[in-house]
Amino acid sequence: MPILSAQNCFKKGLIALVSGSYREAADLFGQAIEIERQRGVERLDARYLSYYGLCRAKSGNPDAEALGACQAAGELSDCAEIHFNLGRVWLLCGNTQRALASFRHGAALDPGHEGIARKLSQLDRRGRDRGRGRGLTFRARRLWRRTLDSISRRPAALGAR
Repeated sequence: MPILSAQNCFKKGLIALVSGSYREAADLFGQAIEIERQRGVERLDARYLSYYGLCRAKSGNPDAEALGACQAAGELSDCAEIHFNLGRVWLLCGNTQRALASFRHGAALDPGHEGIARKLSQLDRRGRDRGRGRGLTFRARRLWRRTLDSISRRPAALGAR
């Protein structure tokens, strides 16, 4: 039953996240983490940590705990979505260079991830925010192509991660 409870909290957290209730979502993801800890799970589910950190940061509190949860999730899993969330938290913390690195890592894992492509198009090569709602600029398209080219040239390196 506790496994279902953690999964149910996670699903409810996703629903709260989509509806924009970031504090409620953070609480639900935190409950899922706590249930896992009470069960004695040694390796927490990276999704729970990642979304907990993201929602905590989006609720107006981009602190060390939010960032730490997302970083821990990134160490546990090589999933593009987890690195996408980490990049978004870095942006909320004001560190566009690290956000760009996280987005590039996520793009290496899943070149077709739409959210990562959108964020990369908003950031230029130096990590500055290009602004929301703008289409792909020449520089952003060139950066995205270079990222995809570098990924396609290193298939062995991607398998080693």
